[in-house]
Amino acid sequence: VSCNDQNIQSLFNSQNVSSTAHKFCLGRKSKVIILLIDALKYDFGVFDENITHPLPYQNKLPIINELIHKHPEKSRFLKLIADPPTTTLQRLKGLTTGSLPTFIDMGSNFATPEINEDNIIDQVHKNNMTAVFLGDSTWIELFPNRFKRKHSYPSFNIHDLDYVDSEIRKHLPEEMKRKDWDLLIAHFLGVDHCGHKYGPLHPEMGRKLREMNEVITEIAHTMDDDTILFVMGDHGMTVTGDHGGDSKDEIESLLFAFSKENNFVPKVYDDEVTIMQQIDLSSTLATILGVPVPFSNLGSIVFQLLPDVMSDDIKSRHQLLAQHLWHNAEQIKHYINTYSEENEKTFSVEDLHDFESKFKVFEKRILLIEDDESFKMYANDLKSYLREILEHCRNAWIKFNPQLMSQGVLTVFLVIFMFFFLFINLPLEDFSKVFNSSVVSFSLFSSFILGSFGFFFHRKFGFDDNILSALFISSLWNILIFIYLLICNWPIIVDQMYSMKRFLNVVPRLTFMLSCLVFFSNSFVVQEQKVLSYMLSTQIIYTVYELKKSTKMVDLKGKFKLNILMKSTIFKVLIASLFSILFIRMCHNYFKCREEQSDCWDYFSATETPTNSSERVEELWPIIILALFVTICRIFLKTMGNLTGFSLHVLLIRFGPMLAVISACGHLILSQRQAKRVIIPQVYLDMLAWIVYGIFIIEIIVIMSKPLLIYIVPRKENEQVLRMGNYNDIIPELFRHVKKVFNVDNTKRQLYDKVPIIYGFATVYSSVFFAFGSILGILLALLLGVDVSNGIILIIAMALLILFIFSVLRFETAANGKTCLEPQFSLIVTWFLLVNFGFYATSHQSTISQIDWKPAFIGRTAYFDHSNFFSALLVLTSTFGSNILLMISYPLLIIFPFTLYSLFPQLSKKVLTTADKLSKEEKNSEYRRITLGGDDVEGAITDFDVTRGEINLYENEKLFLSSTFKVGCQLMILQGIKILCSMLACTILCRHLMVWKIFAPRFIYEVIASYINFISIIVGFIFMFRIHKSVKTLVDKINKKY
Repeated sequence: VSCNDQNIQSLFNSQNVSSTAHKFCLGRKSKVIILLIDALKYDFGVFDENITHPLPYQNKLPIINELIHKHPEKSRFLKLIADPPTTTLQRLKGLTTGSLPTFIDMGSNFATPEINEDNIIDQVHKNNMTAVFLGDSTWIELFPNRFKRKHSYPSFNIHDLDYVDSEIRKHLPEEMKRKDWDLLIAHFLGVDHCGHKYGPLHPEMGRKLREMNEVITEIAHTMDDDTILFVMGDHGMTVTGDHGGDSKDEIESLLFAFSKENNFVPKVYDDEVTIMQQIDLSSTLATILGVPVPFSNLGSIVFQLLPDVMSDDIKSRHQLLAQHLWHNAEQIKHYINTYSEENEKTFSVEDLHDFESKFKVFEKRILLIEDDESFKMYANDLKSYLREILEHCRNAWIKFNPQLMSQGVLTVFLVIFMFFFLFINLPLEDFSKVFNSSVVSFSLFSSFILGSFGFFFHRKFGFDDNILSALFISSLWNILIFIYLLICNWPIIVDQMYSMKRFLNVVPRLTFMLSCLVFFSNSFVVQEQKVLSYMLSTQIIYTVYELKKSTKMVDLKGKFKLNILMKSTIFKVLIASLFSILFIRMCHNYFKCREEQSDCWDYFSATETPTNSSERVEELWPIIILALFVTICRIFLKTMGNLTGFSLHVLLIRFGPMLAVISACGHLILSQRQAKRVIIPQVYLDMLAWIVYGIFIIEIIVIMSKPLLIYIVPRKENEQVLRMGNYNDIIPELFRHVKKVFNVDNTKRQLYDKVPIIYGFATVYSSVFFAFGSILGILLALLLGVDVSNGIILIIAMALLILFIFSVLRFETAANGKTCLEPQFSLIVTWFLLVNFGFYATSHQSTISQIDWKPAFIGRTAYFDHSNFFSALLVLTSTFGSNILLMISYPLLIIFPFTLYSLFPQLSKKVLTTADKLSKEEKNSEYRRITLGGDDVEGAITDFDVTRGEINLYENEKLFLSSTFKVGCQLMILQGIKILCSMLACTILCRHLMVWKIFAPRFIYEVIASYINFISIIVGFIFMFRIHKSVKTLVDKINKKY
């Protein structure tokens, strides 16, 4: 659409108005200053002189009220309604193009690609006008090379409240004095950043709004007579300072317009409306500046914002406004016709015919306008027609592709089905044969080749998108591989299916399926955190019941003695269960409330920094608990002998977490105080976070390169053996050693005397995961902040208690050695539920507006590197921290029972007795050389003494690796079933009223969680396999030497 110089009066004499109306525009009516204050909520501009004790954001913009009362015909104050998602990038697109946003666009707030569709900035540039910009650099990325002068500054550092605003205020007076611009845009960020950092109820919000009041006052007094000032917000904010969703607080901002010389068109031409849509601004600005309305605009002109200036060709106001409105209507109709030709199935034939017939009626009616009254009737009817088209577009663009949806659901279902059939029914001892290195390598290599082929030749397969084509073809190929493996191993699978007990694990399966059915109810999605807490508690209680039913560890038929009960294992399990349920309940304090939860209360709300001493003491509790967490981890590793010695990697594990926790605690305390007043320079505060990041990265590198936390001491003759480095049990150890000496002959005794002492070998696998978990826990506590850091500690505590409970159950109910190496399905379900529960326990919600952006700037405030990649990485790590931590640590499901009974051998006398009996019958030392199981018969199980710890896992390495691989696949299956249910829910409920507000965000979160869980499981397996290879290398080296 472009303008020409056709005589305007001839338009109304023409019999074919629509063929000429959109091809020309009236000249510029005024210059425009747009003062865009990010997140300027509507309530911030409302002035109420009756308030005696205003909140920090109330009555802080008195200049607006003053100008409205002094110049009522030259001022306008409207409520500006934005379309969700209410993120800055999408709102800028809506403001400049007048088009509707797409829901998935909210994810691109980290990346700001250039806008290619027609927009008001491009129209100004094309029509030889000049635009100048100051503020948020997002504009420069959206509209490169469009501004004659630009003073842009990075926008994503929410901890900076003043730098961008002060730079704008420094350059704005200079630009105001220049006369060479037609459009001046100043985008202030301080109010939005203050909302993110403190919330609207903090005194800092009052300070920032007073600053904006000063800016508005200065511009209103110094601007030229032929200039209109627009003060507006791009979106609002919630009571916690967040935005992104579609709540009333988020979509409502304000628009204040002031003209220094010319009056505005009277409000009666807009029926005295006080509300306007944000997309209406594009066409209104185009009319004021005298440029064509952007091609994809769907908004309508707001008459009361136009200066009441007559054209040389048209002396009548109603005729002038009719021209503007008809130009707007013809542009929208032209866009709909073009769009429907390119996208034939978007609008129905009936709708297009209805649009066309009504448009022809308006085309005739415009020639009949004679006075203001007839024009007002015509304008109301035509605007209603344009709103009708807008609503059709809203409905049409919420479109679903049944073909792609069915392909996605069917593909995921088939993959999960094959996974389930193969991994659940394949015997543990056959895993190493079925999934050997050749099969895995061929599968990965062929999938990559076929996926690449689909990517580059996607149109050959009928796909418009190359990524979809690659994913579909590689998925289909993997399904065929699974079918082949099923056919090859069908006899084994059938035998296993017939040998399995029916109705096994009924309660865990029902619990898991109920957790998946949550996706099909908006009420259950809203209350999902409570649903998960009940299900976790159910699983724990059920496990205790199973343990009591399967074992008789306390004889209550005889004379009851309290001390016997307290020393029993079942009592310890009961205590662990009670603490687990208590911790689940404590996590409720860290739940973040959704807008839909009327009965919810945020334990940590965005209020002022505490001032009294009792509240300050409460702030120290997270610091104390975090320090206690690291201390307990260190004591455990030291007790088990894993911190013995002075090698570099052991010293790092010994002292690294201590330095990290000191730095993290310092950062948490000082950042809280820094929020109120500057205590130390920001760079020193950031350095504390850098120390944590640095130690975390170094520990990961060191653990992967040298994972064994052990210390080898060459044996001297007649030296006693201590298994774990624990000197508290020295007498029992000496007794065992003497007994073994009498049970072996002289040759074996000489061999035995030469075997070196290995400190920490009883926990050689678990120690690495505990060391990793401690440093990752510190990192997550730092990112979550002082208010929520306790949430991740509670999740870790619950994980350990759950492992304790299920470890006792496994060893008390184990029928043979194989079942000792294979976790119960109930444990896998409980672990998976805990992973999902951890998301809510760390104060997160599956809504767009409640994404916590603060972690993106921890350690990056003073010298912000403007890297969106690192910002997104830190936010994802914080949001899905429990997923990462627990899924990487999933090998503990297999390892932990051996760790537990090595640390506390007195937990089960039954197991110890059996081990002693085997030792006597076989005349074999409890500390025999650890070379069994590696090259034995496939699947052979070595008899073991569970108190020897994780040495048993190495001796049964094939079953151990197979079990770890199988459990990882089972967790992937559970995650796959969950994402499948989420896909089905969105498919079935695609026309539900709450699809975009509840179901779609929940699906997006589940998709992200799925990727993170899958990657974390793979990393966990690689992590464990790296440890095992190091153990194998060490044992081979010892065997060659001795």
